[in-house]
Amino acid sequence: MAGVSRLTPFSRLLIAAGIAGGIFYAVKKLLPQSKNQKSDSTPTAETPKTGKANKGTAILTLSGSGTLGANLIPKMAQQFMTSELNAQNVQIQKISENKTEITGIIGGNAQKIVVNTGGSAQGMNDVLSKTADIALLSSTLDGVSGDLNPSVIALDGIAVVVHNGNSVKELKKQQLKDIFSGKVTDWSQVGGAKGAIKCHVRDSKSGTFDAFNNIVLDKTPLVAGSTTHENAGALTKAVATDPMSIGFTSFSELGGTRALGIGDNGAAVKYPSVFTIETEDYTLSRRLYLVNPKNTTNSIAQQFITYAQADAKGQKVVAETGFVNMDLHNAPAPQPQNAIKATADTPPQYGAATTGANRLPTTLHFKTASTAPDERALADLERVKKLIAEPQNRAKRLILIGFTDNQGDAKKNLGLSVERAQGIQSELAKAGITATSMGFGPAMPIADNGTPAGKDKNRRVEVWMK
Repeated sequence: MAGVSRLTPFSRLLIAAGIAGGIFYAVKKLLPQSKNQKSDSTPTAETPKTGKANKGTAILTLSGSGTLGANLIPKMAQQFMTSELNAQNVQIQKISENKTEITGIIGGNAQKIVVNTGGSAQGMNDVLSKTADIALLSSTLDGVSGDLNPSVIALDGIAVVVHNGNSVKELKKQQLKDIFSGKVTDWSQVGGAKGAIKCHVRDSKSGTFDAFNNIVLDKTPLVAGSTTHENAGALTKAVATDPMSIGFTSFSELGGTRALGIGDNGAAVKYPSVFTIETEDYTLSRRLYLVNPKNTTNSIAQQFITYAQADAKGQKVVAETGFVNMDLHNAPAPQPQNAIKATADTPPQYGAATTGANRLPTTLHFKTASTAPDERALADLERVKKLIAEPQNRAKRLILIGFTDNQGDAKKNLGLSVERAQGIQSELAKAGITATSMGFGPAMPIADNGTPAGKDKNRRVEVWMK
């Protein structure tokens, strides 16, 4: 202790403080933690306030369209983790403008699903470069190779929106193209009150823009001076406050605007609604896809896609988030024949066959230049089989009505429309379901036969139940 006696008073104070601190730390480690305290080694899924990425293993990464990734996919992932992976304390956290993480505790470990929303094109690039497991696609399947598996999980319509005070109620698709390309610049040119048209558009990275560009603009440059918005909320807010504005957005994100009816060359005007979007009769309807590699090694990716397509699971989340699902049970009441407006080319036999019948909210389409049902038609056929097998529907019968585009010989087209309906009839017969089939060739088009996409839409089979 002789050495200690030679220390200065200040040195003695420092030594005393150190001893006291050491005793306090030792006692703290021995005492039990309170409920609000967490050990550094304890995994947590609480939402940090910093906005920084969460610790934990990423078990699934999805990348692509903000239409899907902003709300639908995070909510679906939250319910997926809870119900399918038995995760605890599942949280959704917005990390940045284009990144969301869904975190949870699985088997005592912190794990997460990551959702990036850099646009449909970015999502495809990420899947191809193997930096994402699933691409979120809200545009067409152009460029999707045979090594990739596209799965329709929801339906949407691109709504063309105006101010509630605008007198224009409907437009043809060509008029839309003329407005957004700058050929038409005044509302009086399309039946409205005189005034310069102000165009509002989504940014070029968005799937909504990509779809509008393909369906309407056909890649014609946008009018100079149009206002670009990074999200639908900003666009609808701008349009809702300006009587001279027009814009396009997802049907699920109308905000305070009013949607216009849209017609196509040779096809009747249709307004966006749950029914017209689910049947894909609405001119600007679109499919929303999850796309993953066929040879994926991530089993959770395929498990998530299966969950997303299940009527009692993911399809409920689709409806809850404002999109149109494909569940025939949750769809709006089937439309009676007399609610469908007859046109000049409506065959009398069509009216006779559908009198007293209800059209189901699905239309079966086919692969390009083929009589084989496409990916959505195959899934919907399974839904139809389940619907007709329910006790209240067992005594009912199905009516299948085929149509074609108007290219080629009229007699051959009539035969092809019957052949497509009979193909669906044969598929249903394998499940013991009786159906009547007929076809009307190129009658009653729902899209422009002058475009490849329009021809594809017109090659279809309607499904009625009586």
